[in-house]
Amino acid sequence: MAELDCEKFISKVATNAGIKTDDVYRLMEETNLTITDLAERWPRRKREKHDDWVTRLANYSAKHLTALHHVNVIRRYMEGDKEANSYDSFRALYQDYVNLVRKQAHTHGHPVTEDFEYKVFLAAIESWDDQKSMFHTWLGQMAYYTIGNIRHESRHDNRIVSLVDEFPEDIEHFGGLFHVGTEEENPETLLERQETRRIAASVIAKAPPDIRVLLSQIAAGEEVDKVSAIIALRTARAIAYQEQHGLLKGERC
Repeated sequence: MAELDCEKFISKVATNAGIKTDDVYRLMEETNLTITDLAERWPRRKREKHDDWVTRLANYSAKHLTALHHVNVIRRYMEGDKEANSYDSFRALYQDYVNLVRKQAHTHGHPVTEDFEYKVFLAAIESWDDQKSMFHTWLGQMAYYTIGNIRHESRHDNRIVSLVDEFPEDIEHFGGLFHVGTEEENPETLLERQETRRIAASVIAKAPPDIRVLLSQIAAGEEVDKVSAIIALRTARAIAYQEQHGLLKGERC
């Protein structure tokens, strides 16, 4: 571009992202973005000095390229790519943006918990459209929406909850599905537990091989790292939705 010294621009992006210039070119190739694409996305403002624009453009580009890279890695893992290093990518996103999620929670008087943070991050990763917003903008919106949904659900404690809503998203509750029960529990509770175990077992059987291993380990009470467990349980939740849809159609066995 005539207005932009490409080498200096790439150098600025690398400095902002804390990586080498070769890594910037690799990220651009990986995400199918060119310098022209980035410049058109964040054009020079009216009366904005050239150097100020280049600084702003380099800053936005660094954040966008690194976030898009990490999100793509995590999405590939969710889709069954065992080689995708989702742990490092999730950790990088978490370290960069967790304070944004916490700020939203504090602003709206919502307790800050690890489960809440992971729920917001994974919801943002699954739904982010990089053509429409920066990742941090969408993450902030997802934090706001998640708080609203939690408050809405808390006001409807007596509603009929679907299997998908009940399907656990944390390790402890998932493992609890396989508890066989005790004589003290009433027959209705035991029948509900038996049905839930059947659904959970069906979910495990239908999961991709690597997710199936993680879910089986969780069900057996084995140690699984937090990020892998959350991703596995989110995948299980999606499968549970399909399972519920089949049950509602009368395919119950």
